Amino acid sequence: MSDEEKINAIEMVLNRSIRTNLTQDGGGVEVKGIEENNVKIHYQDACGSCPTSTTGTLQYIQTQLKQQLHQDLTVQSI
Repeated sequence: MSDEEKINAIEMVLNRSIRTNLTQDGGGVEVKGIEENNVKIHYQDACGSCPTSTTGTLQYIQTQLKQQLHQDLTVQSI
């Protein structure tokens, strides 16, 4: 699978399972890239300053991607 195909699959999971919740709290997330199995994301708006974005929210995003796409994926906030 190419990086572009991986990012498209990640975007589908984010749209289906994650972005709605973040938007309700005034935030968002953007995929900045992927290197091997490491997904790089950037939090937007309220998520950028929220203390849970680097702990609980990041863990939730990683868990969803692992469950729905591939067990070896990791997520890094940049």
